[in-house]
Amino acid sequence: MFWNKVKSNAPEIILLGATAFLQFFRLGIGEIISWDESLYLIRAEACVKFGAWFDQTQYAIGGLYSSTHPPLVIWLMAFTRMIFGNGVFASRLISACAGVITLFFFYKLAGRFFSRWTRLFATVSLGTAQADISLEAKTPLPKIIRVNAMSQITNGGCVEEYNPPMA
Repeated sequence: MFWNKVKSNAPEIILLGATAFLQFFRLGIGEIISWDESLYLIRAEACVKFGAWFDQTQYAIGGLYSSTHPPLVIWLMAFTRMIFGNGVFASRLISACAGVITLFFFYKLAGRFFSRWTRLFATVSLGTAQADISLEAKTPLPKIIRVNAMSQITNGGCVEEYNPPMA
């Protein structure tokens, strides 16, 4: 039974797997870019080195101005840097994981409106877009926001779908 599902969904598994792989491909190449990514990394380093998990204002460039972003991304970057070291790959790993989760939710959402092949094409197109892979790999906050939005849209629609209005 399981292998029959795998065989019937082989094109989707292969294409979506390759698209997910592209989120991680060349992740550790290049330097840390000088604006958002470096601001997040300075705050993540403050968490790791100084234990400033709740307030990194005194370590952030520009003080309160650059420390007002939500802390979840910073905390996740700090954890990956604690586990994988201080490399560029560890700094961008959260963004790549968020990209894969976004593709999953997008595929589920597109399945409500489009045919099997159309949603597959749309998801692969989103996952292979150069702006999504190269530029946003360096700024994790937009991808985390997109994951949150996609999960809310996808799961919010599921709740409405199974709870019809009372007559």
